[in-house]
Amino acid sequence: MPLTSKGREIKSAMTSEYGPEKGESVFYASENAGKIRGVCKDVSPAALKSEADDYYRKAQSASPKDAANLFWIAAIFYHDSGDRAKAAECREKADKLRSGSRANDSDRRGRLHQALDSMLDEVLDKRARRQLRVMRGQPVDARS
Repeated sequence: MPLTSKGREIKSAMTSEYGPEKGESVFYASENAGKIRGVCKDVSPAALKSEADDYYRKAQSASPKDAANLFWIAAIFYHDSGDRAKAAECREKADKLRSGSRANDSDRRGRLHQALDSMLDEVLDKRARRQLRVMRGQPVDARS
């Protein structure tokens, strides 16, 4: 959660006293126990929904790969704001974009494997032809 100026001040004092990891742990433990108050900003559902709308707009104009990630982020914000329907819509869009990119990746991999197989066949054919010449006692080029 975002910290208030009071929260940042207390947290920095604790991290300087206890070290970075232990100080953060002590700070959040104290906050959860109610020993310190007013250190975290309250995030309202309206603020979360506004943040989700921003990510949603960014996702609509982004590349497919980036859009999938942005839709997932928007889905999280919509879910946290209580708008479950919009969260589900964002998750579906992200899944569609990701499945489309996987299909393109597999197509690229398939073409790559075909090219490698043909190159391997050429190399093996050259070696086989050379081996055959050697067995027959025919002259062999240094290049073949």
